[in-house]
Amino acid sequence: MRERENPGMNMAEMETLLETPREHPDFTMWFLKERGWVVRTDNGRYSITIAGVEEAEKMEVWGPRQPEHLLLEPAY
Repeated sequence: MRERENPGMNMAEMETLLETPREHPDFTMWFLKERGWVVRTDNGRYSITIAGVEEAEKMEVWGPRQPEHLLLEPAY
């Protein structure tokens, strides 16, 4: 899932994570794939695309973004 060398997850992992049968995420994954927000890799795993990350950020999936003026300046 968060492995740099093996990003994404397969449907079995998704079923376990969501605690749902395979039929439930099938439509969702089809929709996300058609929108270009996820891709299916050569090894059958689904990975989020840059467009998917940007869309998730717009929807604040990972929580609200910090206002620009509150972001810490890098220490050099």
